[in-house]
Amino acid sequence: MFAEDTSAEPSFAIYVTIEKCGHLSQYSCIRKVLVTYSRDSFSYYVTLGQNNEVRVQNNVEAKLPTSNGKITVYQLSSIYIEAVIGPTGVRVLWDGVSVQVTVPKSFQENIRGLVGLYNSKTIDDFTTKYGFLETQPIVFGNSWKYPPSCPDVDPATAEEDACKFDTQKSIAATQDCLILEDEVFEECRKHVEVEKYFDNCKKDACACEEGNKCFCSVVALYAKACLEKNIEVNWRRSDFCEHTCPETQVYLSSTTFCQRTCRSLMESEVCLTTNRVEGCGCPDGQYLNDEEKCVNIEECKCYVEDEWITAGAITNPFPRVSWLINSKLFFSVCQNGKQECNREDDKEVGEITCPEPMILRNCPTENSKGIECSAVCGFVDQTCPITDCVAGCECPTGLVRLNDTCVKASDCPCYHDGKFYSIGQTAMDGCAVM
Repeated sequence: MFAEDTSAEPSFAIYVTIEKCGHLSQYSCIRKVLVTYSRDSFSYYVTLGQNNEVRVQNNVEAKLPTSNGKITVYQLSSIYIEAVIGPTGVRVLWDGVSVQVTVPKSFQENIRGLVGLYNSKTIDDFTTKYGFLETQPIVFGNSWKYPPSCPDVDPATAEEDACKFDTQKSIAATQDCLILEDEVFEECRKHVEVEKYFDNCKKDACACEEGNKCFCSVVALYAKACLEKNIEVNWRRSDFCEHTCPETQVYLSSTTFCQRTCRSLMESEVCLTTNRVEGCGCPDGQYLNDEEKCVNIEECKCYVEDEWITAGAITNPFPRVSWLINSKLFFSVCQNGKQECNREDDKEVGEITCPEPMILRNCPTENSKGIECSAVCGFVDQTCPITDCVAGCECPTGLVRLNDTCVKASDCPCYHDGKFYSIGQTAMDGCAVM
């Protein structure tokens, strides 16, 4: 149990999965974080794993951003993801190594767990689940294990400083961790004490089995503490804790993907976080698309009802009969990541690219004919009341449109009650089988 709400009506709990790691078996690392929210006898939960993996109810892997109605998870950068428990304002920041929980002041006196007690004191942070104040960290930790049937860790195996057992590692660790004393952190050291970070850096560097990953993580934690004081430190180098970014992305010491994705343009995403973190992100003026690449806003597709619509594409109006109002056509076009609606007077809509085998029909003159009466599955033989020219993509002669593809009219699915049904599929209409 990492942290839990102890108020009269407990709402959330955060658990961590800890496993042995490092050269000495006494060392442990956090591998997963379970975030739960409970209300009215129902629990919502998400699991934050390695490599930004997120799983929701029933252990289903989810693509970010995701929400189960109460807990929303955002990808802030290539390194950090954050879970926000909406009804509480609690935020859980995770980078695959360390976890940081931020709670509103309203929870003061009502938080306990491995994080200690939220009461503005430090002398009682080793209070066990049973209310006793312990002096041994392992005994304190054992009281918070879950489930309780898990075996206790033997206090006799208390963590020892791995640097004591390897002089060469100790010398190398000291050298690497001296970056915390470097001038690049000079301004930050005036506001954030560095001593405990330096000690932890050396200890982790000596015990780590994953190269320089461990001490780099400690330095990153210190840089994060600096950023929280609005002090941005660009400390990574090509020869020291380099962080490589995917194609089109760039490393930034302060960034966020929140409201910087093509998807957020359409969803009007309301970020429940103000966190800025380090990691790979998009250059200024660009957005992350559905292929994890940074693009200019005009290249953004539109995210509509869990589907992506190509930039510049005009959504076919005929399957949506409600868009025909007083014989005037109301349609939408995907521009700058958003669907622009009610554009019946705009005959030419930018540069439109049609997927094969469709062809483009424009409206160069007032009497031009566009796609207003193009054949569409479900409306092949329907009388067309539209007289105004509509620019867009249509299928070549002999084929009819089905979403963003062209098919023979004989291959069209059936259209009933606002839905398409495959050939041979049945549907109930009251007591009748259609």
